[in-house]
Amino acid sequence: MIRRWYKLVLVCIIIFTFTSCLFNYDNDISDIQKTSDYMTNRENGSDDVNSIATEFYEAEKSALDFNGYNFSAHTKQNAKLYVCGYIGDEKTKTFDHLLMIFNDQGTIEQSIPISGIPNYMIKELAIDSKQNIWALVDDVSNIQNTQEMPQSSHLIKFDQNGTILSDQSLKDLVNPIQAVTYENLVSNHQDSIFLIEKNQQGEKNVLIFNEDGTIQQTITALEQIVGLLEVDEKMVYAYTVDDKGTIRLSEIQNDAKVTEQMQVPITVTGVRKLLGGMDGSVLAVTNTALWRCTVNGSEQIKLFEWLDKGIELSKWMIFEALSEEKIIGISAGFTDLELLQITKKQNELEEEFTILTLASLKADDQLKKEIAVFNQNHERCVIKLKQYYDPYATGSTIEDALERLNADLLANSAGDLLDVKSLNEVTLSRFYVKRGLLENLYNWMEQDDTIKRDCYTEAVWKANEVEGGLYSLIPTFSLKTMMGKKSQVGEGFSWTPEQMKETMEKYPEMALYSLETRESFLQYMCQYDMDEFVNWETGECDFSKQSFAIFLVYAKSLPEHADESIVEFNELYDDRAVLYDKLNIDGTLTDFLGAKRILKEDVSLIGFPVGEGIGALFDPGVSIGLCSQSAQKETAWKALSYFLTEEYQQDLLNRDYRSVLPVMETVRQSVYEMIMQDETQAMSGIGSAYGGWEIKFGYPTEQEINEIEQLIHSTTKVKEMDQTISRIIMEEAAAYFSDQKDLEETVALIQNRVSIYVKESK
Repeated sequence: MIRRWYKLVLVCIIIFTFTSCLFNYDNDISDIQKTSDYMTNRENGSDDVNSIATEFYEAEKSALDFNGYNFSAHTKQNAKLYVCGYIGDEKTKTFDHLLMIFNDQGTIEQSIPISGIPNYMIKELAIDSKQNIWALVDDVSNIQNTQEMPQSSHLIKFDQNGTILSDQSLKDLVNPIQAVTYENLVSNHQDSIFLIEKNQQGEKNVLIFNEDGTIQQTITALEQIVGLLEVDEKMVYAYTVDDKGTIRLSEIQNDAKVTEQMQVPITVTGVRKLLGGMDGSVLAVTNTALWRCTVNGSEQIKLFEWLDKGIELSKWMIFEALSEEKIIGISAGFTDLELLQITKKQNELEEEFTILTLASLKADDQLKKEIAVFNQNHERCVIKLKQYYDPYATGSTIEDALERLNADLLANSAGDLLDVKSLNEVTLSRFYVKRGLLENLYNWMEQDDTIKRDCYTEAVWKANEVEGGLYSLIPTFSLKTMMGKKSQVGEGFSWTPEQMKETMEKYPEMALYSLETRESFLQYMCQYDMDEFVNWETGECDFSKQSFAIFLVYAKSLPEHADESIVEFNELYDDRAVLYDKLNIDGTLTDFLGAKRILKEDVSLIGFPVGEGIGALFDPGVSIGLCSQSAQKETAWKALSYFLTEEYQQDLLNRDYRSVLPVMETVRQSVYEMIMQDETQAMSGIGSAYGGWEIKFGYPTEQEINEIEQLIHSTTKVKEMDQTISRIIMEEAAAYFSDQKDLEETVALIQNRVSIYVKESK
């Protein structure tokens, strides 16, 4: 369990230091992040810059043990990475600090205790020309709760034995009157230490110190300055962002003057962070790739794409270029840390790889994660992501992106694999099946001796079938359903629209679910029950059924906008809502257990009211199809089948079992066993932030696990929604809601428009 003082330590880290160590030195990432509005990565991130590197880069991950210390700050010098860690003591409310020095092979050469600063939180590090280490720290000795800010910041210096050499209060030294914060501690490793001072108005100055701690000069009014970085461990640059999102570097010379004439624009698109590089360059981190940009503006070269190297970018806390041949990264988090080593190799080109292109309308984090896992585990085959929708691009729309993707699919130029999950958020994969664009994966399974279908939860694949064929693979999933009290909604996994109507008439003071609106209710109907009104195989539609009328009449009684003051869990706890509508059953079961405890009596996983089947959906972790026109179908199938291997499914237990459930039956049972051993989860609770009540999740019972398994094997639908049908229903229902049309006329208009659309789409 996380103790109270340790919680305080974590919050201090998050508030005062985390933003300063993410990737590199810059604290205020909001300015550079906004460049995404102008500089976005198009499809694969290869835009208008010079070239792609011919060097080959190899990525290797290994476990990292900080001996119980938590990361707080880092710097580099002479091909070594200096990392500072801390441990918070509950009784004394102090910190122990440890300096760990990594060589360029990723080995910890030294671990040096830092004495004399028990009440300081180290935020940033820098090393001067005499090998002394400077630290920007916050004094947290008087913090009693997580709402307080540190009273003062200090600049301290210690030697490589961990002995404090000097301690200066920045408030006394720099600005004793105005409230300011400090960030971006950088050294030129010659004679100066640089620091950014930021006032409450957001204005920034660069403070330059001699190595004895005396302020040498203050540079004011650096327009739009975002941060500082060092290059070649001898030059310090300020970087800015103009109104068009172009990043510019300005060298700060040793005489403490900014060379305005040396502004170098960096036009790589989608830059998230800049890192100090070697050989006269900086490294630009984008969402998709790592770029090397020379400070003289002569080259901007893409070194590699993250996913190609099995690197999930969001997982990594820092990257540092220790030399021209080696980049080292450390993962984020407080447990299960990893060390990443990226090494440049000679005389080996990426063209030796088999490259499979995975086309995606809009890839989510889960898909990127699984691509990274695949690429990490395969030496001669790489899945490259080709994304069509860019939410940051000016004028970009999901409709235009879908049109481009469809055109490429019809022209056989989209790639080898298809992200069906992202498609199912706006349209239906069956339309692509009808056009012969996707392979029936059952045929490939029959030819593959390694696939034993009875080892998997075939209910997931059965729900995903189109006319008896399987056209996308779902290796992991969660379950979406709704929960209510048995005394109100009855027993089982389903109820009908008629039963819903009776229930709402019986409890007129209760909402069906919290935050319900006309639109949210009809969206649920389109997700959970559209098969009741549309026969996709024949193209026939029938909205004249009584159940559809019940839905429209009920939707009319709902508000147009949700009451934002409503707290969802309080509504359940205080019996003001019948259902918990956002129930997500994943690898923790906490959502299920928490909602069940809140309802305070026997419950049913009743789902959304449906005419047939049950009101629950499989929500794929990923759903990937094999393009029929791929020139590499054999290889593409081998890539897909990897996600069904026991190696991959078992790996979920180590890295990601909490967010998804594995489709392999035996591995899912192992997930339940892990839940039963997770004391932290069992003792965690919900509610203290809501109405003053608190409920512990506890462990699931065998009966509860059996109930979930029964629901999994009974579910017959996969989460998907055709946005065109949803829009038609909302458009026509609007006139009914405003009493401009009656119910019968509204149903007829919906029937006509949806029928035309479905027949045209077949």
